[in-house]
Amino acid sequence: MGKKITVDSVTFSIRVMCNCGSCGSRKQTLSEWEKHTGCRAKKWKHSVKVKSTMLPLEKWIIEHISKDGVPPQQLDQQQVLAFLQEKYEPVHAKWTTERCAVCRWVEDWEDNKMIICNRVSEFAKLTPMQLLKETEKAVGDPQLPEQHRALVEKSRALKQIELSVEKNEVTLNQLKELNAELEKDVERVRQRDELLAKG
Repeated sequence: MGKKITVDSVTFSIRVMCNCGSCGSRKQTLSEWEKHTGCRAKKWKHSVKVKSTMLPLEKWIIEHISKDGVPPQQLDQQQVLAFLQEKYEPVHAKWTTERCAVCRWVEDWEDNKMIICNRVSEFAKLTPMQLLKETEKAVGDPQLPEQHRALVEKSRALKQIELSVEKNEVTLNQLKELNAELEKDVERVRQRDELLAKG
């Protein structure tokens, strides 16, 4: 795939014009061109080399600009001191940290990104009940695990009470049947006593 590289030495911007059929004469940044060619390295400063010298492109450009008498932009000591004397408005920034999307582990990155830590594999091995507990610890109110534990205990106690009520209902029905039999026996004895009294 043919290409033509142009460099603007003032702004130090590099554009690549790829000669493939889909690009035409469109100029791209080196990062865009890397993506277009399917390069996986994503380090064009080192991966793209100049054919004649086999130097990395960045090194070749710096040497080439120095030879032409246009050094890369640098500030001397006077410029730095003058810059420091200028008035400025302080920026009151509120720094934020990123949290893992799974375990809420805090990590501070220079840019915002979705973090998933190496505990994901651990979470994949958990049972649904264990996963619920870990999720409560990670994203819920700090008292949520304790409230959940109390709720589970009360649920168990309620289940025991329900079982006890069912058992007592069975016993009550048995006692009612026994009482009905005893009432029949009492009635028979009363009738016998009445017959004996008449005879």
